[in-house]
Parts: sequence; C-alpha cells; structure tokens
Amino acid sequence: MAIFFYLCYNIAMIFFERGNMKKVIIFDFDNTIVNSLKYWRKTMGPDCEKYLGLDHFADFEKLIHKKGNREAAQIFIDGHNLNMTVDEIISIWYKNMFEYYKNNCKLVPGVRQFLEALKNNSYTLVLASATNVSLLGPVLKMYELDKLFDHIVCEDFVGKNKGYPDIYNEVLRICGAEAKDCLYFEDSLTAITTATSLGIDSVTVVSKFNTHNQAAFDKLCIKTITRYSKKLLNELGLNKSVNR
Repeated sequence: MAIFFYLCYNIAMIFFERGNMKKVIIFDFDNTIVNSLKYWRKTMGPDCEKYLGLDHFADFEKLIHKKGNREAAQIFIDGHNLNMTVDEIISIWYKNMFEYYKNNCKLVPGVRQFLEALKNNSYTLVLASATNVSLLGPVLKMYELDKLFDHIVCEDFVGKNKGYPDIYNEVLRICGAEAKDCLYFEDSLTAITTATSLGIDSVTVVSKFNTHNQAAFDKLCIKTITRYSKKLLNELGLNKSVNR
C-alpha cells in the first residue's frame, strides 16, 4: 500500500512540475473545443456534392486523410473533374459548416470553464487550426470564446498542414516561447505526432472518431481526456492558485 501511494505521489508531482513550467496553452478547434468532426465530413463530401449536383466520390474521405483543407479541396476538384478553384470549394464548405456550428455543434463538456480558468491563471492561449480565421472568427464570437484566445494560427498562415512543424514553430515564434513552455490539446494523431516530435507536451481529446488510435495516444501524450474540468486543471498542475 505504501508503494502504491508513493507511485501516485510521484505521478502527481510530474504533472505538477510540468504544469508549473507551462506558459502557453495551445488548442485545436474541431473535436477539441467543439464536437464538429462528423459535420465537417458531411460538409466536405455529401453536402457539397448535393449542392453542386454531383455523383458521390466514394474514395474522397480516404484520400483526404492527413490532408489540410486546401489539399482536400483540390482532391475534391480533381475527383469530380470540376472547373472550379480551391477557394470556391472551400467557400462552399465554410458557408455550410457555419450553419452546422450555429445549429448542430456542441462544445466539448467543460471547455468554456476550462478556458476561462486558464485565462484567469494568466496563461497565453493559442488556437491552432486547419480552419481559416474567416470561419473561425465568427464561430468563436458566436460561442462567446473570441476574447479568451490571445492568438489564432491557421494552416493557411503557414502554408502547411499539421503533419509539418510549421504551424507549431509559428506559435512558438509569436509567443516568444520554447516547446517545453507549451501544452497542446488536440484530437488528431498526425498533429500530436508532429507536436510531440518538437518537444511539446500533448493531451488528447478522445471521441469515437479517434479511439482506434488510443494505443498511440497513450505512448505520445501525457494524458487522454473526454471532457474538461477543474480536476483536470489541478491534475495537470495548471491551477496557479493551488501551485503557489
């Protein structure tokens, strides 16, 4: 029994020390802050095909795996042999997706209170997303989350998807931080693999869309979660009022 409590104490101290070192907290958006991935899948495939009067592109979802939005739009254009631009396709996606955000998508449980607690603890909060700020800005305002983030960095800003280190290096640059100063909340294995390779500690937000990667998450991440809470804030050593 004494050994068990000793091990629990040491695990708690690891999280406490990690939390004390953090200055920048990075969040993905879709399926990390808001449960929206299933609507993105509808928007990018079936909904867009219906809107344009197209037949179903059976391999589309498989082909866009690990791709950014602009790459996915080009695959959609090529697969349907369309005389359209990437920006035109993305505009259709964004217009439709905004309606899903407005009418269907729900915030991940506890995330608003968690973000507010981090803000009150004087952390720098950064949103790092594949989605452009032209959609993110209005959506954040709609959810009343816009004033909580200090910076927004999108894949369009750096020209690469999250399989490359560019978006994380940009976060470090604008925050004047090092990888060890950051903690990253994300649901994508590709993104987490890239971030952790740079030395950024990560927490996975798990849902039915990524549980098949659980073993990999367990190896890469310091923790996996399904919701946010004050208890999580304390477990990660992020509550400075407790850490003093």
